[in-house]
Amino acid sequence: MISMLSDKRKDSRANAAEWLSERGVVDAIGPIQAALAKKKDEAVRTAFLLALSHLGADMSAFLGPEAMAKAAEATLKKAKLAPLDWLLASGLPTLRYRDGAPVPEDVLKAWLATAMQQKQPGWNVLLDLYLDQLAPDDAEKLANHIFDAWIAYDSEPTSHEAALAAATEQAQQMYAFYQSLRPPRTMQQLIEGYFPEHKRKYPNSGAATKGILALAKRADPTHVATTARAYLKNHGKRVAQATALVDLAAAIDTPETLQVLVAAATRLRQKTVQAHAGALVEAAAQARGWTADELADRTVPTAGLDDAGVLELPCGVEGRIYRARLADDLTLILENPDGKPVKALPAGDDDQTKESKKTLTAARKELKQIARLQAERLYEALCAEHSSAMADWLADFRGHPVMGRLSERAIWLGLDEDGTVQASFRPTAEGEFTNAEDDPVDPAAFARIRLAHAANLTPETVAAWKQHLKDYEVEPLFAQLDRPFLTVADLPEGATRIDDREGWLTDAKKIQGAGAKLGFTPGPVEDSGWFDHYRKPFKGANLIAVIKISGASLPVQAGASAVLHLEFCPPTRHDGLGQPVPLADVPPILLSECWNDYRKIAATGAYDPDWGKKIQW
Repeated sequence: MISMLSDKRKDSRANAAEWLSERGVVDAIGPIQAALAKKKDEAVRTAFLLALSHLGADMSAFLGPEAMAKAAEATLKKAKLAPLDWLLASGLPTLRYRDGAPVPEDVLKAWLATAMQQKQPGWNVLLDLYLDQLAPDDAEKLANHIFDAWIAYDSEPTSHEAALAAATEQAQQMYAFYQSLRPPRTMQQLIEGYFPEHKRKYPNSGAATKGILALAKRADPTHVATTARAYLKNHGKRVAQATALVDLAAAIDTPETLQVLVAAATRLRQKTVQAHAGALVEAAAQARGWTADELADRTVPTAGLDDAGVLELPCGVEGRIYRARLADDLTLILENPDGKPVKALPAGDDDQTKESKKTLTAARKELKQIARLQAERLYEALCAEHSSAMADWLADFRGHPVMGRLSERAIWLGLDEDGTVQASFRPTAEGEFTNAEDDPVDPAAFARIRLAHAANLTPETVAAWKQHLKDYEVEPLFAQLDRPFLTVADLPEGATRIDDREGWLTDAKKIQGAGAKLGFTPGPVEDSGWFDHYRKPFKGANLIAVIKISGASLPVQAGASAVLHLEFCPPTRHDGLGQPVPLADVPPILLSECWNDYRKIAATGAYDPDWGKKIQW
């Protein structure tokens, strides 16, 4: 196989190096180094460098400071850095190699040029090797700098002044036309009408420079996850950039960033990016020998807490240990070294105290995100009637410091091998399992487990559980027992829609607000700027709940709008909807829950027999 390192075919040379490194053939180090000195093809050189790294070879001749400086000089002779003027203008961070030697700015510029040219924001083996040469703290510093700068540049909003100028220019061009209409539009009305559209436009785009995100792979995972999640929510329609962030999250491959993928694969509106995130989730799961659901369960971040829900925070030069202890409501209770509650960490300028304060702030922020995202995911599992093996649930939920607390705020069903309900129970903070009458329940008696719903319980059991939760002052994670239950038997045979709230007239902004609280977002905007429904995806059921309305515009403005009907459609390409499915084919709990949502949104108004005459569209 060593002889294949000199094969005429590029792929054969690269594959030979990979084969030798995977098997730890240290005798191949010399031949690979010799071949590397002769080969100029970038892909083959990268494969050789990676093989040497895996074999533990001395890399200084190829990646040491002198080699880096020489390579940078050659790269910059032909590099075009103009697309990165926005980054270079603010300066690059001062960095050190692992041996403490300073990294010349030209080396960083060469790395950026290479990254931009290769356009691989996720997995870039060569740049990963470059980052390995930096002092670890400096690799993170560079990564955070590039990540934050790229996000800020790409998502910078149009200024009020620029939007106003563009709106004024457009109004001047269209003014004469609008004078022919009755009633005519004033110049100010036209400006105000055009302004929102121009304000929503982006003055910059990071699409052409997305490759530099490969140098952000060592960024703080929690920071990347938080920022990427916000970007996907607010700017997710920018497909190239959103895809780049999803690739970066997958490449970082930590629980924090993998949960970004899980959420994007199920909730992202942009279908191209959603499908890409789903493929990355499947790939990450397969690499671990898991299913996608198992990946979602097993990569929930811990916010730095140990299995007991404690975060140790050393403070002062002596490193005295303060502790943040997770409470039932997922807040952190701070204790001093003597175990007494305190409101804050001690003042201090030493590095340990500063770092502990940063850690505590980050943990509190992350806990809020974990609680919100996991509650949403568990609610979707309830609607889809998803079940887990009991052994997996004990390890992934009860064995997790945060999910364990969340699981105590829900009622669960124990199932046998056939999926038949055997009992309902709730885990307690003491590590026990109890039924509604406070009798112990043995989880070993169950093969599988899923979340309970009023539909699965008798009225007597529902009443007992409500009293149990009240007695123990448990705040439910979400409503499992309180909402009315609708069955297919209550509907006409073959029905594909529910329209018992058709004609309930309300305000468009009230519909938007109520829908947002329930997880519904506006459907695609038509050419006229209007949309005609709100939607909520349930990937586990491969359905989208659709609440049709009489119409509204984006951004949503106050004005009369009527609720029409509820239906369920399979997703199609390009953010589309398939034909409504028969309601008998919708999972019963999903049907009932969305029916309740439909009625709650309609309840922001009231039925008006003349609704058709009062709507905007």
